[in-house]
Amino acid sequence: NTSDDDAAGIYLHCGTIEMSGGTMSGNKTGNDSGAVKVKQDGTFIATGTTFDQNYATTEEGGAIKNFGVTTLTNCTFTGNFAYKAGGAIWNDNNLTINNCTFKDSNISNDKGGAIYSDDKLIINGCTITGNTSKGWGGAIFVGNSSDNVKIQGAITIKDNTGNGTGSNLYLSDSRKLEMTGTVDDSEIWFGMKNETGTVVKNYGDYYTSDTIDSYPAKYFKSDDYMGVARSDDNKDVEVYSAWAKLQEDIDKATDSATITLYTDIKATSDDTRLQVNKGQTITLDLHGHTLNRGLTDDETNGHVIE
Repeated sequence: NTSDDDAAGIYLHCGTIEMSGGTMSGNKTGNDSGAVKVKQDGTFIATGTTFDQNYATTEEGGAIKNFGVTTLTNCTFTGNFAYKAGGAIWNDNNLTINNCTFKDSNISNDKGGAIYSDDKLIINGCTITGNTSKGWGGAIFVGNSSDNVKIQGAITIKDNTGNGTGSNLYLSDSRKLEMTGTVDDSEIWFGMKNETGTVVKNYGDYYTSDTIDSYPAKYFKSDDYMGVARSDDNKDVEVYSAWAKLQEDIDKATDSATITLYTDIKATSDDTRLQVNKGQTITLDLHGHTLNRGLTDDETNGHVIE
């Protein structure tokens, strides 16, 4: 189906539409929402539906653009395209995805290769791999107007491609992941915005000490060494500078304590030299790894540790 404007498949202004099974494929619009547009008073529920190769050629939401309430269960999104944000889905109200799969190059020319969300987003046991954005969030971009992202179940978000280091799940500003249930067997690669640390992806085991909570490290991965995740009673996950977290652990460490690194750590542009309290003895075991302030020019107080 083709539309010069938006929603080549379904334009849901109000009321409820429920789909079970089937495929929405090859829908193309001259504007946004290639297959489905859900307005503020609409509710869209799809179960076991495939959204394949739908196109929003000038705006957002390659398959779905949501201003209402959308719940997707056991759905598959492949090869959808948005000229702007949200290669598969663009969300500005209430979106729940249960055990859905986003794979095989859902593409956004802007942010959010699979999903762009600027409001409520709940992820329950989904797989998001192989998607691409030319901006941040090759898998998911969470905007700064969004609530915390609620997650539970076995979630895989990896091997997506974005601009710079925001290749997977990108959290703007101080957005958090809120665990509403177990996330056992998850592998979530994610990043954050520069104002609160840096854009990071693929959070992993950075270092251990008496003060770090190991729970997030089991499921959240990073490979640029700039970010670290921590949890609040194993419920909320917050990301911030790994360098700052190391400084925090140094500050909290008892005299003669040992802190061991398990990978390289690189400072963000906002991080300063590490400082050890006067009169205190700390053993920093690099364990074969590096501390890098990332300075490119001569700088006063350019040393790593004081």
